[in-house]
Amino acid sequence: MIKTKNAQRSVRCARSLTFVLIVTLLSLTSTLRVPNFGKNRVGSSLVTGVVRSKSPELSTRSQATNWNTIKVYVGPRNEQNDSWRSFSQVQQDEVIRTLFPDTRGYFVDLAANHYSTLSNTYALETYDGWDGICVEPNEMYWPGYINRRCTLIAAVVGESDENVTFKKSNGEFGGVISPQFDNSAGEGVSHYTVTIREILYMQRAPKTIHYFSLDVEGAESIVFAHIPFDAYTIYSMTIERPRQDVLKSLSQYGFVEVGILGDFGDTMYLSRRTPQFLSRLKAAQIKVTQLTKERYKDHLMKEELRMEIGSFRVNDVTVGVRCPYTKINDCELQNWLETS
Repeated sequence: MIKTKNAQRSVRCARSLTFVLIVTLLSLTSTLRVPNFGKNRVGSSLVTGVVRSKSPELSTRSQATNWNTIKVYVGPRNEQNDSWRSFSQVQQDEVIRTLFPDTRGYFVDLAANHYSTLSNTYALETYDGWDGICVEPNEMYWPGYINRRCTLIAAVVGESDENVTFKKSNGEFGGVISPQFDNSAGEGVSHYTVTIREILYMQRAPKTIHYFSLDVEGAESIVFAHIPFDAYTIYSMTIERPRQDVLKSLSQYGFVEVGILGDFGDTMYLSRRTPQFLSRLKAAQIKVTQLTKERYKDHLMKEELRMEIGSFRVNDVTVGVRCPYTKINDCELQNWLETS
């Protein structure tokens, strides 16, 4: 288990954080904009950052009634003095750092869960100066985000204004309850959903997003269908266990597979539109192979440990790099369980 940062060290942040949250969270000293949701309707969202103007892509109704804002002042931020280290479950952040060295990039982290433990973006933000959007609908995680610079969006992402049941009792494995998702049954809380397109427009996200982390417990296809690739350039993505419809769309949008990180299907992709695409892909695949060998060294043979770029069979699944950069034009995107 990764240890979390000392909250005392980062509670003094250099700026105000703003949360757009469910109306019931009123315990913080704040300025809260409470909209009229209508009878029996509960707002589903909480945002860091004030919505300053209406986007032409969004309706006046959506802008005026569906978002609440609360500002939390947390004081000046201390400089981070310790050495860089990964906080991701299988070093996704370390590979992204290899892809974009010396870059203060922009990320979308969906779903973000705990502010630091197993976070794909905490190290990038804390040590390398990245910024972005952290989407997390479970209020048990919200207080920790006073330690973050990212914009916290408390929303269930999916279709537009669909009433769903969201399971929160199982923490980082929580999600929308549906027979086709990881949370196929159980009790949850009623939420209205919002599309990722609306979130990006509302937050005036930059047109270039360096990294999009997508892990929503089986609902990846629904979220992915609403990513506005027509309006934003996304350089890299990690997606847990992407289904065939997602792989088809990734291929159409010009993404290639960097590698599989870990034996649970978290797969990284890189867009051909990324500057210095081939050299970045090579560096990332070398890093993925290195990290994979370190993680599974007890399962590998000596000749495998000498490979610079390659894939390995571990726990009956393939991990590492299935399609090296030298053959990238000959490879099709495949299900994470396929061997080649």
